[in-house]
Amino acid sequence: MGYGNEGRTGWLSRSLPQGVSLDLIFDQSRYVEARIGTLMMNLLFGAALVVGVALVAMGWRSALVVGFALPLTVFAVLGLMSVMGVAIHQMSVTGLIIALGLLIDNAVVVVDEIQVELSQGEPPLPAVTKTVKYLQVPLLASTLTTVLTFLPIYLLPGPAGEFVGSIALSVILSLISSLAISLTVIAALAGRMLANSGAQYQRISQQTQFSLVDRLALVLMKPGSWWYQGFSSPRLGRAYRWSLGRVTAQPWLTVGATLAIPLIGFIAAGTLDEQFFPLVNRDQFQIELEFASPTAISQTREAVLAARDRLLKHGEVQDVHWFIGQSAPKFYYNLTGSRQNQAQYAQAMVQLKSEQNVEAIVQEFQTELNELFPSARVVVQQLQQGPPYDAPVEMRIYGPDIATLRGLGIQVREMLTTIPDVVQVRDNLTEGLPKLGLTVDNEQVQQAGLTNTALAQQLEAYSEGITGGAILESTENLPVRVRLTNADRASLEQLASLDLRPDPSPSPDRAFRPTSALGEFELLSEFASIARRNEQRVNTVQAYITAGVLPDQVLTALQEKLEANNFELPPGVPLRVWRGICRTQFCRGEFAAVHSPAGAGDGDRPGALPGFFSSGGYCGGGGGGLSGDGVIFPQGVWVAAGLYGHCRHHGPGGHCHQRGRSSCSRPLTKTPEPARATPKPSRTWW
Repeated sequence: MGYGNEGRTGWLSRSLPQGVSLDLIFDQSRYVEARIGTLMMNLLFGAALVVGVALVAMGWRSALVVGFALPLTVFAVLGLMSVMGVAIHQMSVTGLIIALGLLIDNAVVVVDEIQVELSQGEPPLPAVTKTVKYLQVPLLASTLTTVLTFLPIYLLPGPAGEFVGSIALSVILSLISSLAISLTVIAALAGRMLANSGAQYQRISQQTQFSLVDRLALVLMKPGSWWYQGFSSPRLGRAYRWSLGRVTAQPWLTVGATLAIPLIGFIAAGTLDEQFFPLVNRDQFQIELEFASPTAISQTREAVLAARDRLLKHGEVQDVHWFIGQSAPKFYYNLTGSRQNQAQYAQAMVQLKSEQNVEAIVQEFQTELNELFPSARVVVQQLQQGPPYDAPVEMRIYGPDIATLRGLGIQVREMLTTIPDVVQVRDNLTEGLPKLGLTVDNEQVQQAGLTNTALAQQLEAYSEGITGGAILESTENLPVRVRLTNADRASLEQLASLDLRPDPSPSPDRAFRPTSALGEFELLSEFASIARRNEQRVNTVQAYITAGVLPDQVLTALQEKLEANNFELPPGVPLRVWRGICRTQFCRGEFAAVHSPAGAGDGDRPGALPGFFSSGGYCGGGGGGLSGDGVIFPQGVWVAAGLYGHCRHHGPGGHCHQRGRSSCSRPLTKTPEPARATPKPSRTWW
């Protein structure tokens, strides 16, 4: 949505049929305008600070000349961005703000050198010419080194370059424009404005009558004043000369002390928590509500209405918009929004009245909704910068055996639930889908003139229905589906008493048979889906954490839990750990792949999880080699863990490939092979 939304939505509302209304629940342009306005104010504030510092250090004339470099450089950058097709957005304006302190460096050096030349009696034109010839090579070298520092950021491939490349490009263009303008326009202005200032002061002071302009000029050009020549302190000068003497007298001690400061910083950096992208202080957050798989959409709707009433009672909540059975629209750029046609699921967009205390409000609603829906999975999340991710902390376990993957996933889930900052945990394989299975007596089925395929088809027709015609409503044909009533479909007795029609081709005299005469019903639990990634079976364990808590803290706690509980992979599978840097992702990412070989292990514990565990970031791409998931082996179980979601590969995933990860549901009807000479009981699903 952009400018003119009200007019377009008003026209659309008037064109809708009776009984259909249109509500505007979100307008992104309001946030864009506010963000761009804030960035522009920061740009002006930064420019004012730069000019103020130049005023104190160099005097008002030099500060005025240096200040001209700011708008001239910004206009030059905007022109170059227009030629290169780069839009003015949050990233490009942020680059200009970063470059504010850099783009006046060249102007300050040029103006100061010209001022020195003029103070020594050099005429303006020779002073400017001499300064430009003297400084052009040093300034070019200084600018080039800074440009080369930002160039790798601009040249980053994939999503990383798209996200942060505009910042580096704005800085590079600012530095190049600053160099060109400082050696041309700024040098000429300095020679013009700084020359003959003493003679002008003497001429005005010798007048007998003074106008208001003359009096102002006498104040501004008063010799020795700090606003004319810049601030100077003899005491600070003596202290500085004394410190230089001490430093040069003991050079090795000075070098050691200088290196000790960054060394302490490097050591302390290892104790800091890692989070590449910060949380967003925005007047919105999201809520996910998920019940058990068999939950009807009407039950989900009732829960959603109860949650909405509870949310609207809070004084800071302005409005709540729920989306039942699917994900909410992507009202924020990094929301995944991949849930569709799931009756047990709902997602909400909560609009607050202000941006104050969002983190505390999120934590409060997480606690309240957990108490309101103890049997549901409730996740209240604050919006966050960075690439899309499903959960703040994820651990993926790969292997061919579903039971093993499920057991390992349960162990990891149990450990995660004991971590205080984890509010919800889920995985791909723990949740089961109830299915009604019929254990078929193959001998009775053959005597009834039926086959397992026909049996499954008729049961599915009873329960799911068949199209028996159509009715015409206005100009639309609506199909009519005939099936059992909801009460009969939910009754095991009614299903067992259904009459099944035999195949009339061999013998038309065969009578109908009830389902109970052909087998026994049994309620079983099956996997709702079997997730695959890169054609490998995977169990992804996801942990949702308290708002404001860094994922690195939870991942470190999980590592300690795994080591304390002696978490081991199945024996006889190679152990291999890969620790590296993803080169095609948004940020630095470190992943651990665990593979236990026969007879190999970590220390004295064969197959144990090694000391290293993932503490990296989101891997926003990947194309093979070691760029995201470590080393994949043809057999066995291996583990990959990371922060901010998982690496999203866009490789082949079969017919059910979706966003780099495929989720293949088991078929509702499974037809066994025809009965052999000795009939054996079989099971039919629907």
